[in-house]
Amino acid sequence: MPVIRKELYSVAQIWNLNDIHVPKNCELHGGKPDVRYFMLEAYGARNYIVNVNEEEVVLCKRIYGKEVPDYSPKFGELLDLMGVTKETQTNTEQALTKFVVITEQLKLYDE
Repeated sequence: MPVIRKELYSVAQIWNLNDIHVPKNCELHGGKPDVRYFMLEAYGARNYIVNVNEEEVVLCKRIYGKEVPDYSPKFGELLDLMGVTKETQTNTEQALTKFVVITEQLKLYDE
């Protein structure tokens, strides 16, 4: 997974430096994605940043850390408890069904 992550990061860096051209008669703005992201005012965009509790951020950093593995044994235990198997899905429908099962179980856990 680190190889895939590194490659995706590289692609994102290159992509974010390219100009996005918008056809004439279109209400969208073109430009470089990085510039659009970091200079919202230049495009009349709204900042949707949400302030969070500092203690929650510290807790998340402690739990997940900087070097989070792509798969945690604890997550595997959680899947086992929910009765979800860990095999790789071969089609979109199977993957979507499994995703729905996991998210529904997590919603019940949060309540």
